Amino acid sequence: MVVAQDGCELEDFKQIIEVLNLDDVCGIFIGGSTDWKLNNIAKIAQICRSMDKLCHVGRVNSASRLRFAFDCGATSIDGSGASRFKPTTKIICKQLNEIKATENQLPLFDFL
Repeated sequence: MVVAQDGCELEDFKQIIEVLNLDDVCGIFIGGSTDWKLNNIAKIAQICRSMDKLCHVGRVNSASRLRFAFDCGATSIDGSGASRFKPTTKIICKQLNEIKATENQLPLFDFL
């Protein structure tokens, strides 16, 4: 995945992915500061959709952040909170079930 974070120019991502070779890039990983991330998830998700690529958002550790990421068009999320804190695990799993995110889950070994 290509990483997007503070300082990245969003208009460059299509060109970056094309130069790297579309087959070698499965999507964009959104990192960076909280403000930058929240202000750019929807725009980056749109770029990913237009190129048939995945949009992954890192450091998602709350129900509101999870819902926001998926509402913006993210295809996946991660966060260390669910692996570190049992209450966070329950919150994240409940939200994933409520928004039916698992219905679109890609098979882990689909590439084999």
